[in-house]
Amino acid sequence: MNSGNLLRAPTNFKEPELPKVAIGAGISFVGMLFGGASQYIYHVLLAKFLGPSYLGLFVLGLSLVSISSALSQMGLDNGVLRYVSIYRGVGDKARVKGTVVRALQLTAIASLIIGTVVFVSSNAIATAIFQKPHLTNIVAGLAISIPFLALMALALTVCQAFYIAKYSALVRNVVLPGLNVCLLSVFFALGWKVRGAVAGYVMATFIALGISLYLLGKTFPDLTKRRQTVYETNKLLRYSLPLLLVSFLDYVILWTDTIMLGLFRTSAEVGIYSAAMKTSILLILFLVCFNVIFAPVISDLYNRKELKELEHIFKTVMRWSFTLAFPVFLLMVFWSKEIMGFFGKEFTIGYSSLLILSLGRLVNVGVGSVGNMLIMTGKTTATLVITTIVALLNVLLNYLLIPKYGLLGAALATTFSLVFYHLARLLEVVYVLRIHPYSLKIYKPIIAGLISFGGLVIFSGNTPDLLRIGCVSLLSCCLYMATLLLAGLDSSDKDLISDVSSKVFGKKRVF
Repeated sequence: MNSGNLLRAPTNFKEPELPKVAIGAGISFVGMLFGGASQYIYHVLLAKFLGPSYLGLFVLGLSLVSISSALSQMGLDNGVLRYVSIYRGVGDKARVKGTVVRALQLTAIASLIIGTVVFVSSNAIATAIFQKPHLTNIVAGLAISIPFLALMALALTVCQAFYIAKYSALVRNVVLPGLNVCLLSVFFALGWKVRGAVAGYVMATFIALGISLYLLGKTFPDLTKRRQTVYETNKLLRYSLPLLLVSFLDYVILWTDTIMLGLFRTSAEVGIYSAAMKTSILLILFLVCFNVIFAPVISDLYNRKELKELEHIFKTVMRWSFTLAFPVFLLMVFWSKEIMGFFGKEFTIGYSSLLILSLGRLVNVGVGSVGNMLIMTGKTTATLVITTIVALLNVLLNYLLIPKYGLLGAALATTFSLVFYHLARLLEVVYVLRIHPYSLKIYKPIIAGLISFGGLVIFSGNTPDLLRIGCVSLLSCCLYMATLLLAGLDSSDKDLISDVSSKVFGKKRVF
């Protein structure tokens, strides 16, 4: 395919799906903004009350619970997202219900079994594997939340398949983190500390599950009604089970650095590293917002063979995500020591890890929704092969670098693995689907970012306090936005903003 044609967006392009993606992403962003702030506050509170050592133990427990929850879903979240979108597109309500019911049943059974295994094995995990006896009660307590997390995630995925992004945003980014902060504060006030952190997390996931099931019933009332149901269990499992390994390996990639730090280094180092990791993840918040609603759109458009529209949305989602994430990346780079200092003085030594991890997250944003493009178009084998290679590479690099370099080694190993991962998936999308996420318009946020970074350098001063950091950061963001506006918005962006504005605010025209 001619590369010049790839770089040019279609002219006079009718974009019925793009406003849907933008509105869904906007709703998700509001929720994720609150959720990101709440999760960050939650992690800061844990750091302040528990200290680096017990924070590290708690994070190790969360890593085991997250991986177990992913295993419990058996890849069915991806199966539901794909087949519910397809069956809704052709009006097959019986198969929609059959897909949802069977996925819920299988997830409930698997999560109960896995949760029980983790609970019973908590002492062996803590003492025989990690050589950290104090980890036992944390793992045992958090294991109770595994069924709650797995079923909550699946219920929200069903809502997402119905193009209802607000419910996922509400539960994941408002209800759950908000409950975590509130319950943690209450239990800490009672003097419970580690027990309070565990109890608060389990209670929060239980309440969030109840709300998710209520919203699922509201989204899909036929779920509780007697009507014809067609189960295609074999078809659902054939698609989902290969993605179980993909989901598991994704979590392995996500948590390998934390787990191997726990194996080879102190729990305090785990706690410090988790603060850097939690901060760097904020960079992909914008891409995740778009992915929440873009994933079912991919499946629907690909099934209807509307590849040109799919390509154009793919490019637009990447460009918007990068434009929003780039100034945040620059702030993280410039204020890395000060940001790590929010968690406590002991955490400032993790600033170099934050720098390296942030670079890896920016690359993630810079390749766009390549993971969803592969999964939602049915390219599960390619996804599995790439993910397996990267998971093994990540384990090997962390094994080699962590014992010698500690925090820095974990950050280097993880960032190299993530960059390789995202670039490999990008190449696979280009090779298999013959599309990519780039256009020449990407130069605008890059130039704007360089100018705003110059503002940071000029106005930051030698010993900035919290007020100066806030003011200079705000000035930098204003410079970034002003440069973008001076460079000029594209006509397609103006039309889209006006369209979205009319749907959300009732305004007929913005530009």
